Amino acid sequence: MDQGERLLRLREAMEIPTQTAMAAALGIRVSRWNNFERGQSPLSLDVALKICRRFPGVTTDWLFRGNPAGLPLDLAKRLGELPSGSQLASRRRR
Repeated sequence: MDQGERLLRLREAMEIPTQTAMAAALGIRVSRWNNFERGQSPLSLDVALKICRRFPGVTTDWLFRGNPAGLPLDLAKRLGELPSGSQLASRRRR
């Protein structure tokens, strides 16, 4: 999953319906958020830190590298970073 997709998943997981609302929550311009979410521009460190402050549990490691290891379990589930129960069961049987 690329960075833009992670940002979209984050917005959806936080139940923020629009890019406009997300930009307002972070105190940035809508066009800036749109560029990040669409993968037009790489996420800047200043915005990544705003995201981490605004949404506790989100890590810069996940935002920049896609590594979910540091995410709290409930957040990882909401972000779709964990397989469903049925997928886990089939992995255990292998």
